[in-house]
Amino acid sequence: MSAWRSRITAGHLWLALAGVVTALEVIAPDGELLSEGVDRGMERHPLLVRAAIIMTAAHLLNWLPERLDPFARLPRVWK
Repeated sequence: MSAWRSRITAGHLWLALAGVVTALEVIAPDGELLSEGVDRGMERHPLLVRAAIIMTAAHLLNWLPERLDPFARLPRVWK
């Protein structure tokens, strides 16, 4: 692992995520906020969108065993 990568913390990643989401919400054209995109997705694919939101929340809350958590498995699949 490179030296810079070993210094990145979860706090840094949350700050980056918050910055990207904020920037995208500020520059988004009318009708294209992330929440508005979710609204459109819910109209087309309500079960899929709800499942993705619930899976993401379950991951962040550590409610899933690692073997069932697709986000936790990504680093192993990626390598």
